[in-house]
Amino acid sequence: MVGRRHSLAYQELDSWFYGFSVWDDDRCLDWDRTVGFLRGLGIPVPPVLWRGVFDERALRGLRLNPERQEGYVVRAVEGWPWPPTWACCTPWRRPRWRDAWTMRPTMS
Repeated sequence: MVGRRHSLAYQELDSWFYGFSVWDDDRCLDWDRTVGFLRGLGIPVPPVLWRGVFDERALRGLRLNPERQEGYVVRAVEGWPWPPTWACCTPWRRPRWRDAWTMRPTMS
C-alpha cells in the first residue's frame, strides 16, 4: 500500500476524508443536496470560504494561510452532467504543493 504525507501538519481535521461532490448516475448533485447527503452519512464537507456569483476578484481577495491550507476548490452551486469541466469545478493549490508531498510505503 502507498500512503502520502502532506506538506502541512493538519491538527484540526474532522476526518481524513472530506466530500466535495456526490454523483447520481451521470449527474453531480447541487452543493446543498451534496452537503445534506454527505452529512447524513457522517462525512464532513470542507468549509465554504465564499459563496456567490463567480467573481475572480473576490476569489483573489481570499486571505489564506499557506502554513495551514494547501488550497481550495471552486465549484458551481448547481449540479452538472458528466463529464465535468473546469467551469464546474477546479482546484487552486498553493505554489509547489505537489513537490512537498512524499510517497512512502505503509503497512495496513
